[in-house]
Amino acid sequence: MSLSEKARHEATEEGARRDLIGLFKAVQERCASDIPAEHQKEFLDLVRTLLRSGRLHIKLDPAAFPDASATSTAEEVVSLLQQNWPKPEEMKYEYDIEMLIFIESSCQVWWADWGEPNDRFRSYY
Repeated sequence: MSLSEKARHEATEEGARRDLIGLFKAVQERCASDIPAEHQKEFLDLVRTLLRSGRLHIKLDPAAFPDASATSTAEEVVSLLQQNWPKPEEMKYEYDIEMLIFIESSCQVWWADWGEPNDRFRSYY
């Protein structure tokens, strides 16, 4: 099952909280290396699907996205991700997309900058 297929399944199922957290952690780990284009497309499709379903809400960090509105649509968020997708040569320095992801069940997953200490976010996992 692809990431986007899994997202569609999870967005319609009750009790999907743990699987969603695992899925986002897996995606975060995959971003540490060169992501093939098909995986990038699957991830963007996953974000779009979950935003549209109401399962997921993303608060963009204003420092990372100064032009983003507080009420960004799913398409706007995906477009920002596409524009700012990290290049392999940049990943060894810092990943500049910062977002706080709110899952409907009140779990939160922090997508931190690469190399940023994440102790303060451990309680969200």
